[in-house]
Amino acid sequence: MTERKHSIVGNDQYFTDPATMRPWLDDMIGKANEVLNALLRLRKHQLAAEHAKLHRVPDHLAQNSLDGHYQDAEGFSTLKNASTNVLSLNNAGRLRKRGKRPVFQGRCHSCNISETPEWRRGPDGARTLCNACGLHYAKLAKKKNADKQLQDDVKKETLESDRDDTSMK
Repeated sequence: MTERKHSIVGNDQYFTDPATMRPWLDDMIGKANEVLNALLRLRKHQLAAEHAKLHRVPDHLAQNSLDGHYQDAEGFSTLKNASTNVLSLNNAGRLRKRGKRPVFQGRCHSCNISETPEWRRGPDGARTLCNACGLHYAKLAKKKNADKQLQDDVKKETLESDRDDTSMK
């Protein structure tokens, strides 16, 4: 490799003449892009295979998506239509029924229980209250906001009436 580099670099005329250098660079860039695209296709295939393995795609769907494989002359496994295969694996994963959400491993900040049908937002943030405490907190918060709005309306009316009284004098 270094001998070839020295022979190419040693030929000063080749590297100083832009007319001969540009096609060589374009060719090398093209080859690098081909290698990069091949690696990206392999990566997509690997991710799709991992996704199928993790989500237990039914065998007939996984087999249909992997039919794009063939062996080339050197014995390497290559993909045909890699993007189509990845899409079919992704769609196969969507056919699977959704499981339950992972169980929240926490305790209610109000009553300290750890199991509830649904976690609710509390004064400390999301998923900090059990269903019962969360409903109670929401009811109190709604009532508090209504009372505050009523007080603001009363203050506004008194200010307006005071202005009206002073402007009439």
